[in-house]
Amino acid sequence: MYHISIIISMNENENKLKKCLQTINNQTLKNFETLIVTNNKPPIRNNKINFFNSIENALTNVKSEYILFIDENEYLKNDTCEILYNKSKKDNLDVLYIPILDENMKKSNLHELNEKLQMISPFNFTIFCKKKILEDLNYNNLFYDICRNSKKTDTINQEICFREYLSQNNVENYTNELLNLFPNETDNIFTILFEYLINYPLNLKQNFFDVIKSCFKVGNLNNKNQETYNLINNSDNIIDFFIEYKLNTLNYEIYKNPYAQDNHYKISVIIPIFNNEILLHRTLMSIENQSFGIENIEVVMVNDASTDNTKSVINEYVDKYPNFKAVHIKNRTGSAGTPRNIGLKLASAEYVIFIDHDDFFEINALEKLYNKITKYSCDLVYGTYVLINHEETIKFTYPNEKNGYFKNLEENKRSIITPPSIWTKLFKKDFLIKNNILFPTILGEDAIFMAKSLKNAEGIYYLWNDVICYYNLNESSYSTNVSCDYFVEGFASEKYLYNLFCEYGQIEYYKIRGPGILDFYINRIQYSTLSDEEIEDIFPLFYEFCERLNKLNVKPKLNNNQIAFEYIVKNDLKGFLKFKNYKPNKIKLFSNKILAKINKQGFW
Repeated sequence: MYHISIIISMNENENKLKKCLQTINNQTLKNFETLIVTNNKPPIRNNKINFFNSIENALTNVKSEYILFIDENEYLKNDTCEILYNKSKKDNLDVLYIPILDENMKKSNLHELNEKLQMISPFNFTIFCKKKILEDLNYNNLFYDICRNSKKTDTINQEICFREYLSQNNVENYTNELLNLFPNETDNIFTILFEYLINYPLNLKQNFFDVIKSCFKVGNLNNKNQETYNLINNSDNIIDFFIEYKLNTLNYEIYKNPYAQDNHYKISVIIPIFNNEILLHRTLMSIENQSFGIENIEVVMVNDASTDNTKSVINEYVDKYPNFKAVHIKNRTGSAGTPRNIGLKLASAEYVIFIDHDDFFEINALEKLYNKITKYSCDLVYGTYVLINHEETIKFTYPNEKNGYFKNLEENKRSIITPPSIWTKLFKKDFLIKNNILFPTILGEDAIFMAKSLKNAEGIYYLWNDVICYYNLNESSYSTNVSCDYFVEGFASEKYLYNLFCEYGQIEYYKIRGPGILDFYINRIQYSTLSDEEIEDIFPLFYEFCERLNKLNVKPKLNNNQIAFEYIVKNDLKGFLKFKNYKPNKIKLFSNKILAKINKQGFW
């Protein structure tokens, strides 16, 4: 007889199972057996592992004193089995509850949540139990049946079991179990789910978002949770939900000049700021020196919880000018989107423009934009920009694209590929508010904001040769050192845009945009420093992105990318990695020249 039977419930993730089994094979306690429960074909060949199609069949074949239940996406420290067996044996326990430390959660938050709610559930615990307490169980709710059938229990307080993510099926099953068994704990269950939704990575948040939508109802939550649920329930997608949620829950204070007066400025300039006290002076000086006249401009500076001297710098400008106001966010949002949305909410002028904290305006930029937007009664007017880096400056112009005045996007479809460059564009504020055009809080927020603006605008003017802004290239943002999250957010933005144009019934706009954006992301991933394992993790999202465009008969423009594209749409990870890794010269893999080339071909 074995000391322990480890029963692994497997859904679909074979890659996660490999890591799970590796940690099991490394256990210091060797007297155990492994049983895998799966409805699919056994994913591996191993004579030491027994496969079963149901938990009932697995349990009837257990040959041990104790049973440990885990999922394929969970893994153990090397001495986990030894710790569990020795403690259970010594204290003669029926059940030992094991906290699952979820790698995607902030551990402190989850621990505090568990202590507060005192709710042991499959969300956050697994079980180590005596085999004999399983007698006469009906297996309807195995986790809770074991809990009810046990007399002597304890909870391990060591960090010995970890989880990489919660699958969609498990989230839904656990939620339904909890709601059925604990109908009076609806708010606590909602709180647990929402904690996961907030703290999980973007590509996995959808699990919790969908479950909350489907499992909860209007009217069965307390006021705070009900407000959150209403936002979720009324949001078509998770990106739109987070726009509203972060805007509604943000904690900030406003610092105003005592002589401040609203509602008489012509343009509001909105600046999201984080830790840039040096270059910020250059940005603000470019506003002070506008030919348009500083007295006609309102400046809304939104400080995203900077940790340098930014707060003092912008407060000094507020003390100097009654038309400057500072907004200090208490807890950092981590993106430009929410600070821009706050600035838009607080702006008082008829027209608004956004600029980043390290860029600066051409001296007559606002005057040119204002004259056009008022003369032609436009919703949107935009010009071009100059990119600045340590090597050179590049002015981006598109003389072959339609410029001047056009009534709407239908009259100039190719305007969808001009760079979003939000800092070159002047908007009628009421137009943005009326159409609920706000910035998402993820990578690609400018492209989404501009797609909505172009689609809804009545009256657009393009000053193709007029420099509005000097864009300070952040070298690190275009380096090879990009993370998996960069691609997760980027592909989420692209999916959002695709669905947006489908909703408009005008998918041809996305097709026009497609070749450039394919070149951009294929270049980024090819010349990145991501490991093969990291690329393997994001490859399903990459395949989905490329296959969506492939079905629209859209291909990359650059020859090298066309080869990579073929591997991706065949879902051939090994072929793609082999192609990617064969690079005779890896010096300056993502140079500014490549960036400029993609820019000119329109990757937006």
